[in-house]
Amino acid sequence: MLLTVLAGLLTSVLIIPFGKIIKSKWSILLMLLPLGLFFYYLRLVPNVSLGEVFQQSTKWIPSLGVNLDFKLDGLSLLFALLITGVGTAVYFYARTYLKGHPYFDRFFGYLSLFMSAMLGMVLSDNMLLLFIFWELTSISSFFS
Repeated sequence: MLLTVLAGLLTSVLIIPFGKIIKSKWSILLMLLPLGLFFYYLRLVPNVSLGEVFQQSTKWIPSLGVNLDFKLDGLSLLFALLITGVGTAVYFYARTYLKGHPYFDRFFGYLSLFMSAMLGMVLSDNMLLLFIFWELTSISSFFS
């Protein structure tokens, strides 16, 4: 789950140096991020519908006891599918609508950051992580 959240963050960072390439015909590759994440979460539906809950914990600041805790249950899976499914549609629509716009790459950078923050928010399993992703959602939605 951490990798799915980091995928959007990494994409938004990589759009900065590769923005000119993204503005060309390669912008279709941007849709692969939400589409791939959608299919990743879609394959987890049978397990979660049987009551399985996925949890992941990664030490973040061990000296303070702060971890990156993520949890995927039925409700968070539903929202993850909504975020990535609607995200795919938005990427597709914005790609054609904003074609030739001077800030095309910047918009997709913020959109990737927003989608990643939303995924982090619905998957977070502690209050600190929820607060961080909530604020990241606010900031990225303001800029996009």
